[in-house]
Amino acid sequence: MAYGGAEIQTLQQVNYLHQAGFEVYLAVLNKISEFPIPIEFPESHIEVLHFEYDSLTFQAVKKSFSLIRPLLQLLQKRQITHVIAQLPLSHFVMRLVKMRQKIGKIPSASFQLFHYHRAIQYEENPLDTLGKRVFNRFNDQLAKRMDNGNIFVSQAAFDNISKHLSIKNPMVIHNVVAENRIETNLALQYLQNHQLKVSDFLMVLPGRVLAEVKGHRLLIAAFQKLKQRLAWKIDDAKVVFAGGGRSIEVLKREIEAEGLSDFFHFTNFIPNPLLLSFLKLANVVVIPSIAEGFGNVAVEALMQQSTIVCSNAGGLKEIITDGFNGWVFESGNIEALAEKLTFVYEHRHSPILDKKLLLEEYRKRFTVEAQKEKLVGFVFGEIGCKM
Repeated sequence: MAYGGAEIQTLQQVNYLHQAGFEVYLAVLNKISEFPIPIEFPESHIEVLHFEYDSLTFQAVKKSFSLIRPLLQLLQKRQITHVIAQLPLSHFVMRLVKMRQKIGKIPSASFQLFHYHRAIQYEENPLDTLGKRVFNRFNDQLAKRMDNGNIFVSQAAFDNISKHLSIKNPMVIHNVVAENRIETNLALQYLQNHQLKVSDFLMVLPGRVLAEVKGHRLLIAAFQKLKQRLAWKIDDAKVVFAGGGRSIEVLKREIEAEGLSDFFHFTNFIPNPLLLSFLKLANVVVIPSIAEGFGNVAVEALMQQSTIVCSNAGGLKEIITDGFNGWVFESGNIEALAEKLTFVYEHRHSPILDKKLLLEEYRKRFTVEAQKEKLVGFVFGEIGCKM
């Protein structure tokens, strides 16, 4: 458990289920490096298993059988009745646990198994080797026999995963963001502390973890086009990459090679209030993802009434509609991104979107209360009552 969108959403859900009166426990397969948001449930309800892997690799699959016994013991000790497994490694491990429980006929460890799918899994990790295809067939057979239900953060995630894996009782529940509207003062103070001027056109690319699929290189290429086309000087435009990760140094070298270092700034990991403040300050929030299960930052930008330019990757197109609550371009198309940014730049001093509508869209579709009602109804309602 670290600082990422999946972790934030998971902890938020544990918090509100605890607030609603459910006795909720959190099992972390590997380790906790940090809690991205405050926890509101007892720390005694957290179990850490210190597994050495956090994704579905060959070695992880081999060693995942070692998790069956401690997880069965945890189920019995805590009298767990429902399990919501997050992310692919947990999905596979909990299917193994349920198979062992059924084979061993251990009634004290009986549980209903739900899986939360938060990514375009087979787009990001295609079945391009024989080993992956063999494993997926085994996992598919487990899914047919062990799953009670599946939750998807977007229709795009469902469409991708259901082509390759048997899905029982699917439900799409969009991610949500707790309302927390921050003003620009935090971002302005940050710029002052780092001796950065507020440019005439500030672009912010938000992403808690900078990764290849987030499309940073696409924005760099589009920015180069705009700089040449609009003859930008240093104070005319600025790009802030608001996030951290292993890709930072590689991106910095590429930007330097293009002669653009003075136009770009990397914040590294920043607290969420500062990120929201940057979204509020930005002339445009750019989300150029190549692959995206949902796009939490797009919801946060709506909440902050930001002008958004995003790709049509994955779940983003379920959040932003071109010309209605933002601007959408074809994923991977540098020229299409440059055209959208040119349009926003040319209208930067005039309103091109109804700011009230953006906040209304957020409140109508992406509030915690709306998600809570759907999640509780699905897991503990009609589907969750089936054994």
